Amino acid sequence: MAGRIRDQDIEEVRRKAGLIEIASEYMQVRKAGSARFKALCPFHQEKTPSFSLEAARGLYYCFGCNKGGDVINLVMELESLTFVEAVERLAEKVGVRLTYEQQSAADRQAAGRKQRLIAAHREAVAFYHALLMDSAEAKAARDYLKGRGLSKETVAAFSLGWAPARWDDLCRHLAKKRFTEPELIEAGLALRSERGSLIDRFRGRVMFPTFDVAGEPVAFGGRVLDDSTPKYLNTADTPIFHKGRVLYGLNWAKKAVASAGRIVVVEGYTDVIALHQAEITEVVASNGTALTADHFSLIGRFAPRAVLAFDSDRAGNAAAERAFDAALASGLDVRVLILPAGKDPADLVTSQGGEAFREITKSAVPIVEYRLLREIERFDLSDSEGRTRAVRAGIPILVRIRDEVMRRDYTSRLAEWTRLDAAVVFLEVGRATGDPTARAAPNIRRTSAQVRLERDLLKLALQYPASIEAHLDGVDPDMLSVPTHRAIWREVAAGGDASTIVERLDEEGRGLVAKLVNDPIDYDLDAEGRPPQTHVDEVVNRLKDFALRRLIVEKKDQLQKLNPIENEEEYRKRYAELIALEGESKRVSGVLGEEPW
Repeated sequence: MAGRIRDQDIEEVRRKAGLIEIASEYMQVRKAGSARFKALCPFHQEKTPSFSLEAARGLYYCFGCNKGGDVINLVMELESLTFVEAVERLAEKVGVRLTYEQQSAADRQAAGRKQRLIAAHREAVAFYHALLMDSAEAKAARDYLKGRGLSKETVAAFSLGWAPARWDDLCRHLAKKRFTEPELIEAGLALRSERGSLIDRFRGRVMFPTFDVAGEPVAFGGRVLDDSTPKYLNTADTPIFHKGRVLYGLNWAKKAVASAGRIVVVEGYTDVIALHQAEITEVVASNGTALTADHFSLIGRFAPRAVLAFDSDRAGNAAAERAFDAALASGLDVRVLILPAGKDPADLVTSQGGEAFREITKSAVPIVEYRLLREIERFDLSDSEGRTRAVRAGIPILVRIRDEVMRRDYTSRLAEWTRLDAAVVFLEVGRATGDPTARAAPNIRRTSAQVRLERDLLKLALQYPASIEAHLDGVDPDMLSVPTHRAIWREVAAGGDASTIVERLDEEGRGLVAKLVNDPIDYDLDAEGRPPQTHVDEVVNRLKDFALRRLIVEKKDQLQKLNPIENEEEYRKRYAELIALEGESKRVSGVLGEEPW
């Protein structure tokens, strides 16, 4: 029922529905004073919180987009509800019984439409769940869920169900609950048969109900247990469900996500459930659709970081690539984790436990790095033609990066990974982006991050030889990318100092040594007049990190060219070398204190 709600009832809803508690169901809210809180605005993209909430007055305001109001306005905006629908949603949540005034027949018919569809879903969830837990016909479904490692308690917590194979069991059940045929069709629970009769949309399937952020059931996904198609059948868009705006499991994950500051996105319903069962609860999935800008906007309400954990098959890689543009536009720190071959998250935690999954998430890489490496690994980087093709394949990805600082950083990395002159790569990227200064690029001496580190190392070695002694054996000359740098380092490692090694270098090397010896070191010396050892160690470890990344790319390129069946022994050898390199890379990253996320 609906109509005009009494003013005193509306005021009671405002009083009982605390703004901070309700807002926390939709976004990550942080304390910013005695009665003031802040969050990233859910209505526009931003990196610094400008969304302010006052608990005492129950009001919010965004200083970025100028939207403001009370708890009812907030729910109206976030859920796309009318004023009456938002009041009804909140009243049900906080236990306020509403009284309607000035009702007309048209009011009663039109108002509360979405609430009726949600109510129908509540009844359907209970109906399907009872069948799964108690009926003999659902034994195969129970066996399937047990086989996926899900406990009875987990099945109950996620309200999983069984849709019987008969034509209209749910329709007849909901008719008894006084739901009309138009309501069931509009809710996506039923459809018309060719003969015109009303039949269940889902039949003979394990049912996974989807809940909105507030915890209301709004859709279903149904999985067959045989070879029927489609394997998964999902609710189409309805007035209460838009698959491009809802993430499965966010209602259960939101508190953990807000606490952890990150969210893990997987592909399947059972992946979410298995990970929650393994106490990894910051996990969600998209509802059978590619990740959209709206999905990333929703993620951004709760956390600044997301990792996309996809299967190692072609579909998993394709899913990550489809999400690329939306992820870039979101401004979030989005990373990609491709799981070991033949494993999905549910399989992994069932066989190896939750800690194994947590450990493997540390290998997630930024989505731009993932896309670039996926492109260049298709080419033979051992010859100039392959490296040139790799750069040309990577440029369209770089062009899509709107953040200039990020684009320059990844342009530099692309040059390092392909071992091409950075000035040339910058020139090509500049031309592709329409940069009017691109023609001047050949005259500009661009120095990559790795080259700067190499020069820092040589400055330390030439100006303060004692500070670098502990690292002489640990830095292989091949770790340095510039031939002149390698020549200087070999002489330093052999025991030479600045005054003696110049005699054994060519003209370019002598000139560089003279420059490095006289180039000031831009940090304070310690009490003994030496550079801090922590700085020396960091320079060496960052240089190792660059070298290891390059070697990993090369090793992957070698593996790609080998047939694991025809060249099994060599393939295993190269693979073992790759694992060792990746392990050393993780160790060095840990020493540097870099966030695995």
